[in-house]
Amino acid sequence: MPPIVLEMRSKSDWRDMVIRFAEELKKAFGERLIRVIALPSPDDEVYDSNVLVVIDRPDQEDRMAVIKIAVKTGDKLNPLVAGEEEEDAIRAFLAAGGRDVEAGESRSPN
Repeated sequence: MPPIVLEMRSKSDWRDMVIRFAEELKKAFGERLIRVIALPSPDDEVYDSNVLVVIDRPDQEDRMAVIKIAVKTGDKLNPLVAGEEEEDAIRAFLAAGGRDVEAGESRSPN
């Protein structure tokens, strides 16, 4: 498991929004929520998204729930939902500078 890192150089409004988003996702999905990977800025994008939400076996209902939580949490969030097996998306977000977020903290990719 990688170390937990809270990146303080990102803009505080973006960082705080992503942390709130991760907390709401954890409430909604519990143990099914595997990872939340946020890019360094809301203006950065991979696959037209700035946050990757990795859920165990996501379905269309899960995707809609993530979008509703994002809309409720902040207007800059543009999430992509993926399953744990979608390694290409995970690698792309990490390569673009994304950080794993865990309700209040973020984890570096390695």
